[in-house]
Amino acid sequence: MKHTILSAILSIGLLAATPVSAAAILGAEMLHVTVPINDDLYAAGGQITIQNAVGGDAALAGGELLMTGTIGGDAHMIGGRIDLRSAVADDAHLAGGEIRISSTIADNLFVTGGRVTIAEGAVIGGNVYIAGGEVFLDGTVRGDVFARGGRLLVRGNIEGSADIAVADFMMFGSIGGPSRIAAERITLANSASFGDDILYWQRNGAMAFTGALEGGAVATYDASLALRTWNMREQVSGAFASVILMSLVYSTLFAVVIIMLLAAVTQTFFRNTAQFLRKQFWASLLMGFLYFVAMPVAIVLLFLTVLGIPIAIVLGFLYALSLCLARPLAALVLARAMELNWKRKWGYWAYTGVSILAYVVLLLLSFIPFLGWFALLIVICAAFGALLHTKWTIWKKVR
Repeated sequence: MKHTILSAILSIGLLAATPVSAAAILGAEMLHVTVPINDDLYAAGGQITIQNAVGGDAALAGGELLMTGTIGGDAHMIGGRIDLRSAVADDAHLAGGEIRISSTIADNLFVTGGRVTIAEGAVIGGNVYIAGGEVFLDGTVRGDVFARGGRLLVRGNIEGSADIAVADFMMFGSIGGPSRIAAERITLANSASFGDDILYWQRNGAMAFTGALEGGAVATYDASLALRTWNMREQVSGAFASVILMSLVYSTLFAVVIIMLLAAVTQTFFRNTAQFLRKQFWASLLMGFLYFVAMPVAIVLLFLTVLGIPIAIVLGFLYALSLCLARPLAALVLARAMELNWKRKWGYWAYTGVSILAYVVLLLLSFIPFLGWFALLIVICAAFGALLHTKWTIWKKVR
């Protein structure tokens, strides 16, 4: 039912012949936008394709994201697979499994992912901050590059400086500014070029930079980089912290998009949920607890039977999705509960704002050991129990 509502709203919006002049909040399983958006765009879905210009910021969260229209502000994207082909007028913040950038980004690029490609022809006007498993830099970076991860292959041009700490570094392109490189292994191709001094360390010791040094640049082996820059514990913890920080930022962005989207398309669902929660708190808590405990057991049992495997896959996906959306959904329920408790009647922005604040509080609880986790578990279980009851009630009515 929820997908039907979202699809209907999306269809009405896309049938309009004139550009959208206010901030657009869109969501659907398959989202395809072909009209220009004159303001900010917030979108969530399974597959998202944006083929026209966005006048402001673009915040997208989904499984597969394709952006081909220009972006007048910042680009914020989180997804399993991201393909950014549009020019970005400001910064770009990207996090995902596989990321490909083949456009111009006017300012800085912040990116973390399993496989990251800055394609040939792509131009980054500012600095690049990368944490990734495999990174292929084939384009041009006007500023500096800071890279951490598994494997970095540079076939493009870095006009500024480079600060690199990776397991495997392969150099085919050029670095114009001073460099600090620490890697388990450094490989230089005949086309490699360094326009300024280099401090480097690799596990096999000093190496020859013959033919790669331009304009009097000097390469210096610095054994201290093994401790200061490529200490394994430091690098793993540093890279882990960077990934955690960026994941935290983008998960919060995703949650805000989901909250704004659901607040816009639901009228009474979360209010009815909050009413049941206030009247039947302990029943809600029990139902939610049973859901989170019983569902994994049911999925495992279904996997043990041949006929039950397709059902187990579907239930497993839904269960994983519910875990991802646990805090945003609980925040929406809590906001409606506060509205009822205080006997207010909030409009869209007030309700959305309180829901986002509730989400932040739930997020902070997750950083408090034991008591915080326990409180978070109670809130989420109670909210989910009430959500399941409301959904069951609606299903019985429309059945």
